[in-house]
Amino acid sequence: MISPCFIASLAISLVPVSAMAASRVTPIEYRVEIVAPADLASLLEKHLELVKWRGDYRLTVEQLDRLIETTPEQAAGLLATEGYFSPTISVQQDEQQLPRQIRVVVTPGNPVLIRSVDLRLEGPIADDANRNDELAERIDAQWELPTGTVFRQSSWERSKSMALERLSSRDYPTARIISSEARIDPQTESADLVLHIDSGPAYVYGPVQIEGLRRYPEKLVTNMIRIEPGQPYRRRQLLTLQSDIQNLPQFSAVVVEAEYPDVPPYIAPVHVRVDEAPLHRVGVGLGYTTNTGFRTTLDYRYLNLFGQGLAFTSKLNLEQKEQGLDLGVAFPRTEAGYDFTAYLNGKTSSIEGLDTTAYTLGLSRVRQEFRLERSMILEYQTEERSAGGLSDKPTALTFNYVLKHRELDNIRDPRQGHLAQFEIGGGSEQLLSDASFLRLYGKALQYQRLPFDGLLQARIELGQTFSGQTGGIPSDWLFRAGGSNSVRGYDYESLGIYRDGTVYPGKVIGTASLEYQHPVLKDWRAALFADYGGAAASWGELDPVLGLGLGARWVSPVGTLGADLAYGLDREQWRFSLALGLAL
Repeated sequence: MISPCFIASLAISLVPVSAMAASRVTPIEYRVEIVAPADLASLLEKHLELVKWRGDYRLTVEQLDRLIETTPEQAAGLLATEGYFSPTISVQQDEQQLPRQIRVVVTPGNPVLIRSVDLRLEGPIADDANRNDELAERIDAQWELPTGTVFRQSSWERSKSMALERLSSRDYPTARIISSEARIDPQTESADLVLHIDSGPAYVYGPVQIEGLRRYPEKLVTNMIRIEPGQPYRRRQLLTLQSDIQNLPQFSAVVVEAEYPDVPPYIAPVHVRVDEAPLHRVGVGLGYTTNTGFRTTLDYRYLNLFGQGLAFTSKLNLEQKEQGLDLGVAFPRTEAGYDFTAYLNGKTSSIEGLDTTAYTLGLSRVRQEFRLERSMILEYQTEERSAGGLSDKPTALTFNYVLKHRELDNIRDPRQGHLAQFEIGGGSEQLLSDASFLRLYGKALQYQRLPFDGLLQARIELGQTFSGQTGGIPSDWLFRAGGSNSVRGYDYESLGIYRDGTVYPGKVIGTASLEYQHPVLKDWRAALFADYGGAAASWGELDPVLGLGLGARWVSPVGTLGADLAYGLDREQWRFSLALGLAL
């Protein structure tokens, strides 16, 4: 059944961009109407040359007539990609009206349906019945054009690529398509698909060779390698190894690739080629955040401490509301896959009437596994906080376990997937702490692709610190809310326990956010959002607040930059905020 027709109307006025242009061409004004089922009208509006040339001062009357003449042929080609091979297309124009009226009327006819699919895996894989059956089942599960469905060119291309990827990513890296054909019969409105893939031989890994090392120790790379000679080939292992080495600060570029000899015994040696980063780096930065004001940063790093590949880092951060100095030493990854870092930092801040100074000595252990990251953090922290002439000095030896899970379709501009983080930790009076406490904390961010290229983002944050005492707990183990990436429309960390003009951190936090983004230009999206939540001494005392707003999103080379204008309903105030993505 054909869906209800949709009429796309475009008003076009071509204005010369310069006096010279005006002397060469006569401005043309015309309107285009596309009458077709809604999904097909959108396709034609996006790709027809008649539409693409709008606004171009170079277009002449003769060229416009040629575009009108070729529109039926071009439209038929576009409709064929969606399975319509027998459309009726007419183009009508009325030159008497001003602007000129051009009407494209499309009757698509019935779509072509898939009659048969001939999918074969040939070559050496045919001798491995179990592997052949396994791959065939996986390909069938993701095949987009089973019998009885409408033929679409995009689905055909994706299905072929997926089938080849399934084969070449495991065991058979030299797999290739040897026969690919979509036989269309417009008379019977049917299509027969043929796809034959030659697997090529099954490969196993050979020795790993490292190239490009001059100043850094080899163990930086060898400790990353989880590939053993004789193991079956897995492309994901090569990509993971390349990513892991690339993430090391000692290397500016990394390429990991295998060779595939075309004679037995089909052993694929692996080459790791690295470009080393400079030993020293000094950086200076200036910036501004709506949370803590203008910022100046100075950082220095040295990447081969004691000649053992240890990375020394230091950073001085000066902001209007916060100042800090961080020193750290990152150790090379161990053979077991752990990253250890020792650090010392000091921080002072003055936010919402509360002045704090904290010093932290810590050791962290992190293990990264594809989508999962596990961290164990041991810290000794001493803090002094004061407000209104009163002060306290909590001290704590704490342990924290952090679990992060990430599954996104795109790191720079995620449109589908999620981020999640869970933490559990605390301190004890029996072990160098002024108070015994346990903190549970979790947050998650979900991305959901919507029709018309829309995007829905949902975020939730929950946390609670359990303790029989009201004092003696460092601020980092308590909660305040407000600001970008929290409850917009309210000042940074302005939501907590309000007392005598000061906002103190509480023992519970709960915030949530719902945001819709819609494209407006190539790399720009408009956003509407609602944030809700707050922090307090207990769940019974929590008084959540609501912030509503709109914003702009720019998908930059480093991620999504956001600018928001939000209204805090409970305090009747407007607040502007900037952020890089929605951070966890």
